[in-house]
Amino acid sequence: MYIKKLKNKAISNPDYPVVNTKYGKLRGTWRDDCFVFKGIEYAKAKRFHLPTEPDKWEGIKDAVAYGPVPNEISTRIPGDSFTEPHFWYPQSEFCQNLNIWTPSIEKNEKLPVMVWIHGGGQEHGSAIEIIAYDGEELATWGKVVVVSVNHRLNALGYLDLYEYGKEYEESGYVGMMDLVASLKWVKENISEFGGDPDNVMLFGQSGGGFKIIELMQMPAADGLYHKVSIHSGTGRDSTFTHENNKEVARDIVKFLNIKKENISEIETIPYYKLAKAINYAYDNFMKLHGERLQWTPPVDYKNYFGNSQMAGMKFREETKSIPMITGSVLGEFVSSAKHNGRIGDINQWKSKQTIDQLIERYGKYTDDIIREFGKAYPKKDPAKALYVDVFMRKPHKDLCKMRVEQNCADTYNWMLSLDMPCYGGTTPWHNADEAYIFHHAEFFESEYIPGISEKLQDEMAGALVSFAYTGNPNHKGLPKWNVAEKDVIPTMIFDKETEEKINYDDKLIELVEKAGALGPGDKGPERLYGGGTRLHI
Repeated sequence: MYIKKLKNKAISNPDYPVVNTKYGKLRGTWRDDCFVFKGIEYAKAKRFHLPTEPDKWEGIKDAVAYGPVPNEISTRIPGDSFTEPHFWYPQSEFCQNLNIWTPSIEKNEKLPVMVWIHGGGQEHGSAIEIIAYDGEELATWGKVVVVSVNHRLNALGYLDLYEYGKEYEESGYVGMMDLVASLKWVKENISEFGGDPDNVMLFGQSGGGFKIIELMQMPAADGLYHKVSIHSGTGRDSTFTHENNKEVARDIVKFLNIKKENISEIETIPYYKLAKAINYAYDNFMKLHGERLQWTPPVDYKNYFGNSQMAGMKFREETKSIPMITGSVLGEFVSSAKHNGRIGDINQWKSKQTIDQLIERYGKYTDDIIREFGKAYPKKDPAKALYVDVFMRKPHKDLCKMRVEQNCADTYNWMLSLDMPCYGGTTPWHNADEAYIFHHAEFFESEYIPGISEKLQDEMAGALVSFAYTGNPNHKGLPKWNVAEKDVIPTMIFDKETEEKINYDDKLIELVEKAGALGPGDKGPERLYGGGTRLHI
């Protein structure tokens, strides 16, 4: 339930607030100190084709409600509808819309612009995926313009139909090109909303962070952003290659019984039929490869140069000058899995049960891991060593090292380790940071600790706001936060007592890796960037 009291009701009249964009006038709402514009069309597109500019209009168009969210290849059962409302929101392939929260609509205000890219891998999610994505509090508290973006996902955004005709040679990129189109719209129009088009920061969690790294490898996005912040958004090598993508495309076309000469039929068949074909391709991919299907754009060294970290490549020269913040949370998917009705309140464990759980995960390395966990996190219960994530943590640290080696711009690293007020004080799970970076932890009972959460969100959101303004996350509410250097990776550890430590968990990460405990079930994450979600028709 909401803990935070509702603010004043939103107001809107025929003449205010109204802004004039390149395409026509938009009417939003105004509440307290925030102007809100929702569901703004930034592009249009046909299925499997690149986005194009939206149509212009006469008069004033309302921008007072969220637009449709991207299509899911899944169904859900009621249960998480409160925290993830997009599952029950109208879905559409024509989801190229964005939302804006701003404290000013004065054209000369030149406020920093923070563009949020949602999580869900490249499979699912939306700009309203969870309550935290509401940008009002961050915009008003931080005096910044916040933008959130919807774009095509899964097969609709990344199916590579190149083999079926030149008109589809870029079908595998259209989801990412939607994002590029949204950034072009921001570049051309955000000044009307008080924003500075020459000071745009991208920030995103999980799949959102992953997409930011991909955008940095796409020439079409060059010059459209100036800073990036990646939250739990790296990962290990994907098995979904260019050839895999073509293989999936063949399965889908075969299931739909479409001949190559009639391939254009795939653009118009009902979505539910396409979804059935995609589910068939999911199953076939798992049978052949033993891996979940993970959507990524194909590498062609023209549109997309490949994930620099995963491919072991270098950052493009055009993006080396972009400053970066990168970080993750202590528990990530491990914490989520351990508390999926299997373990319960950690404080109710007897000593032997605690040891048994640790041995189950770490085997012969248990004693060494407990010792190193105590060194890294001396104020935490040794039982919390069970929840150490390396699946995200190590790649984030490696990303810092890689940027230093390649003489990239300043890179800052962080870790959220605050014990959450549920399950006896579990470690933070994958996406637990979002309530803090959007500066409204009081929205979430499972993450809200009176007095502590207020301080922490000031620190975390304050770091991002400072970074958006200056390219440096340091602010008066934080200890000194140093940039990554050769062999020296400072980490700002956000907790009850926030502090910076240097290379503090290197040995711990090494031991957890040796134990083969990369994620839930000790065999890698059971759910990550896509796969496993089903549409039952």
